Amino acid sequence: MSAKTIDIHHAKVKAFIARHRPAPEMRERLDIGYKMVTGAYELYEVRPRYGTSDPVEYLESSFARFKYIKSQKLWKLYWKRASGKWHLYHPEFQPSNIDDVLACIEANTHGCFF
Repeated sequence: MSAKTIDIHHAKVKAFIARHRPAPEMRERLDIGYKMVTGAYELYEVRPRYGTSDPVEYLESSFARFKYIKSQKLWKLYWKRASGKWHLYHPEFQPSNIDDVLACIEANTHGCFF
């Protein structure tokens, strides 16, 4: 992938997050974000840590990871089980573009993400 392609993907992920963030007045209690981890996009939610006396201590919980596999020209989408391990979302789901990945996360058909 070229730098221009990566920039387009980054912009699409950023726009996806912007559309799904809670209202500004809720963001101290719940928010979502994304980061790059070993060449993959990782989406996560942010909440205040429960049971702490520090009001600014937050916990990040990842819920989706997706990565472009250049040799196969497709994206792989993963979801995180309660065990903390990542699992391939659906073996038959092999999108060739990031729009399909983001649409799948948004649809959340199997309740794996949100």
